[in-house]
Amino acid sequence: MRKVRGIAGARMKQVANARGFTLIEVLIATAILFSVISISGIVFKATTNHIDRTGYHTRTAEALFFVQDAVRDEIAEGRTKGESQWGGVVYTWNAKELLSAPCRSAPPEFSEIPAEIVLGSPEAAVPGFGAGGLPVEGPTGGFIMTLYEVSVAIREPGKNYKPRSFKYRETVYRIQQ
Repeated sequence: MRKVRGIAGARMKQVANARGFTLIEVLIATAILFSVISISGIVFKATTNHIDRTGYHTRTAEALFFVQDAVRDEIAEGRTKGESQWGGVVYTWNAKELLSAPCRSAPPEFSEIPAEIVLGSPEAAVPGFGAGGLPVEGPTGGFIMTLYEVSVAIREPGKNYKPRSFKYRETVYRIQQ
């Protein structure tokens, strides 16, 4: 057999001695690949769970404004608790009367009193009541104002999340009879 010398000979010798990857090298590369894939799966699942939970909180908070209107109408009709649904969420509510007294006048739009989330005490700035939550003396405009504390629990059917709970104060004006 004739020996090839020079650059071509060296190259042929390298090709003849090349054996490929060892078993250990292949196993280490496979372990690294599967680790990256599993970590990617965990991150993806955590992200989708976070997106789902954020959507749940957004939908229930959005529904609260419409629920407040519905609860206000129910209270004005004389009910103090109930359960219903709106826009894919189910809500239960309970209203507790805090104060009731005659007032001098009703608000400009008698049937459309906006709900407020009051973060203070029950005596905090309520029309028709003075310091300490006592009714203002004087002639009334034929209306009775009642302050309620309303508790609402909103949940989305099919979700295993804890229902979102809200408390707020609602003022209802009624014609004195």
